[in-house]
Amino acid sequence: MSGKARAGRPKGSSDARQKLVVAARQMFSALPYEKVSTRMIAEKAQVRPALINYYFGAKSGLFEQMLLETMEPMRFRKRLD
Repeated sequence: MSGKARAGRPKGSSDARQKLVVAARQMFSALPYEKVSTRMIAEKAQVRPALINYYFGAKSGLFEQMLLETMEPMRFRKRLD
């Protein structure tokens, strides 16, 4: 058996999903959508690129989730006003 990590679901508890959202926020804030690759995001998050598909289905799903999580504090504040 090789030492290479296998794609698929992470073992045990993992903060990979949150790391991906944070990395995506940083990358999409600095570069246009077309210039950001899933490999770039995964590398910044220090996780396997396959986890983007596992958690979000595709780059577009990650982008959408990142926007939702970024906007949530503003939505909550608006409800309080």
